[in-house]
Amino acid sequence: LANGTQGNGITNNTYTSDECYEEGYDVCVNIAGEGAVLLKNKNNKLPLAENEKVSILGAMSFNYVLGGTGSAGGKDDNNTVMMNLAFEEAGMDVNTELWNVLKDACGGARAKNAKYDGITSQNWTGYTTINEFSKNTYDTYFKSAIGTYDKTAIVTFARSGSEGASPTMDIENTGSTLNRTYFELSDREKDLLTFCKENFESTIVLINSAAPMECGFIDDPAIDAALWIGLPGNAGTPVIGEVLRGEITPSGHLVDTYPYDLKDDPAYVNSGMDGIGKYQRTAAGGNYVDYAEGIYTGYFWYETASAEGFFDARGGYDKVVQYPFGYGMSYTDFSWELVSVDKANGGTLAANATVEFKIAVENIGEEYAGRDVVQFYVHAPYKLGEIEKPEVKLVGFAKTALLKPDDVQELTISVRLADLASYDCY
Repeated sequence: LANGTQGNGITNNTYTSDECYEEGYDVCVNIAGEGAVLLKNKNNKLPLAENEKVSILGAMSFNYVLGGTGSAGGKDDNNTVMMNLAFEEAGMDVNTELWNVLKDACGGARAKNAKYDGITSQNWTGYTTINEFSKNTYDTYFKSAIGTYDKTAIVTFARSGSEGASPTMDIENTGSTLNRTYFELSDREKDLLTFCKENFESTIVLINSAAPMECGFIDDPAIDAALWIGLPGNAGTPVIGEVLRGEITPSGHLVDTYPYDLKDDPAYVNSGMDGIGKYQRTAAGGNYVDYAEGIYTGYFWYETASAEGFFDARGGYDKVVQYPFGYGMSYTDFSWELVSVDKANGGTLAANATVEFKIAVENIGEEYAGRDVVQFYVHAPYKLGEIEKPEVKLVGFAKTALLKPDDVQELTISVRLADLASYDCY
């Protein structure tokens, strides 16, 4: 940026392209480390021990999705840090022979035509196809390269996203509204998990996805740990390796609800650009998707539907929702204590009046430092048939600094009184 004053009075400094790149790199690393969400950690499989032998499998471990496909998202692949190098840098002993087999199978470089199973370069980051090698390919070409690296497999399942387009709701292209969507595992992905179960003691799954997948497969006892890594960009994989190794304790929390079945969301029938649901085309040639859910999208829907007994016949909320909004595990444990409540402005509903909640957060674990997020939800007044309100609503949150065992930090969450009220125009 050249020196000068913008119209809003902000003066720009001068930065070189290298300085801009370095800052962008640091931001990418920070987001990947702070945002990774630990979904499962059976018997404390994670963090991995130093120099633990790992085998990286999955076509999308090599061609992982950097970012979305809209505009310039994820376009520059020149500085991408590959998982094998990133995990080695983090202190793992990566199966180099198996990685070379994976690289060769993927065509020798990212975004190339694969050597097996008909995967083309155009498909790697698309949102209408799911890319994985067949069980026969793994048995024929990969199995012999496992060797002594048969303790831990790391597998990546990836889903891309784009502006102005919807992932297919009918991945087999049969025209059925009951068929599998882009966000379910394909048969080849299921076969990959079977291959891991047959050849490794444990499996770690990385979810490299722009949107919630159906992750019921993670409940399988054969999967020991799972980590949502989002779209980590060019530089995110080294810090993902540090999370797996415990150099960084995961502190991210989900910003959407992960149901076992996406069809439990009413938005399902109003989504998709492949003839499923309510996709419309105007006479002028424009496109739109009907939006009919009102306020009941995301966790507003799942929490409210559960409170109204909508899921009772299915066995309740836990049978429908696998990972709720705000979910995220850690390598350590925390305790919370409400210290005080300060009603600003005498508790009136004056403009911008707030209530301040002070919460003491303590790391009560014994080994790992970590950060915690206090989330504040409200049950607003609701009368059936009069005013529409979700069962709960997030109105504030705060994240601690890095707390060592026995460290305590006091957080302040300010909530607008207006967010605690309901207004009925009738």
